Amino acid sequence: MMRGKGLMLGGALLCAGCSPGAAPPPTTSPGDGGRASTTTPAFAVEVLVQATGRGASEDEAYAAARVALAEIVLGDAAWTELVAVDLHRRQVDPQRVTPIAGGVEVALGLPRERVSSIVQELENAEPELNGPLVWQEPIIAYLRAHAAAEACLRRQQLFQATCEPSPTDEVDAALAELGQGLAFVAAYPDGVPVDANGRALREPAVFVVWRGVPLAGLPLRVEADRADALALDHLVSDAHGQARVTLASGVPMASLRLVIDGEAMLGPYRDAAPRTELRLEPRTVALGRWALLVGRGGTGANDAVATVVEARLRASGLGEARPLAPRDAEALRNAPAERIAPRLAAVADGMSGRLDLLLMLTYETHFAGRKGGGRMWYEAEGTLEARDAWTGEVRARAHAKVEADDVSDERADAAARRKLGETLAAEVLASLRKAGPR
Repeated sequence: MMRGKGLMLGGALLCAGCSPGAAPPPTTSPGDGGRASTTTPAFAVEVLVQATGRGASEDEAYAAARVALAEIVLGDAAWTELVAVDLHRRQVDPQRVTPIAGGVEVALGLPRERVSSIVQELENAEPELNGPLVWQEPIIAYLRAHAAAEACLRRQQLFQATCEPSPTDEVDAALAELGQGLAFVAAYPDGVPVDANGRALREPAVFVVWRGVPLAGLPLRVEADRADALALDHLVSDAHGQARVTLASGVPMASLRLVIDGEAMLGPYRDAAPRTELRLEPRTVALGRWALLVGRGGTGANDAVATVVEARLRASGLGEARPLAPRDAEALRNAPAERIAPRLAAVADGMSGRLDLLLMLTYETHFAGRKGGGRMWYEAEGTLEARDAWTGEVRARAHAKVEADDVSDERADAAARRKLGETLAAEVLASLRKAGPR
């Protein structure tokens, strides 16, 4: 919070109490875009405050000078984003443009009556809401009260006027209550999935929840460990309370920190905004987050081939299979080939990062004949595909045809199924490990 600034600020100068016709003292603090000079620009009229700015163009220099002027007159330039204050009227209020080496210097000035009018505008301003609509009443009441209090402080600074700021305890307490029940929930709690090169397979996203319901319209700011990781560093939660981070194209995802943008919502009183933050970390997709889907030929629960495949994958160190919701399993099972990838991607999103790999098993068995000694001969043929859950890409595929015999149809059929499961699982595992992470 910036309040009660001194008379000289970042390349800008306040001359308070100057006698008529007296030249204000020189500017000595350059600041960002400001000037370092031992002379003071002369204006056609006497001014109470003045500021200078430098830039490559006149527009750039004017903008820098205007920010410096706002720091003096309003106490913080962030007020200009919240309230409609006509700070400096270009080509109307005192202004001087001077070419300098490498660019332009612009000097701005305001007479005493204009400064008084601007402070009055601040006191009576109707702040704009830049926050959730359900927070409108406490935010606007807070900004109104503090705008009036700031106007009183500016009169004290600018005109040495006697003024007692109104108390703001009530609006301060109401604003503080907004932070109760506010939470960020990551769309991918275990980390944002990234490929082997660190590029995100999904946009990092967060859900903003306030007292159990989605909160729309909350301005947020993103900070990244890498300066080049972000395309945008400001965002706003949508009607569903969701906010998606836009990453720079082709750049590996960095660790991200998501916080409430207090300045966008409260301007000079940024530090009074509710405080909630969330870390979003990248996570390389891995083989250990897998599910098995049995299609054509399957016998439902406890399918013999699927049981063997699952056992082989567990024994290889991949851990337990992730269960698919019945609706998701049915949608994938019935999807035409060209629709499997988008449906699988939707399932992966719905599982919030708990699934990286889907194994799709289809097969059939049939009686092949009789052997000597009354033994039955069965054949089994099938395919096992491993698909990247985030891209739908087929990472490994095995096709096998096996045969087995035993003393009865039932036992021969079961033997063929077990053999097929072992063969398919071994081939897919070998292919996945050879290919490495994607």
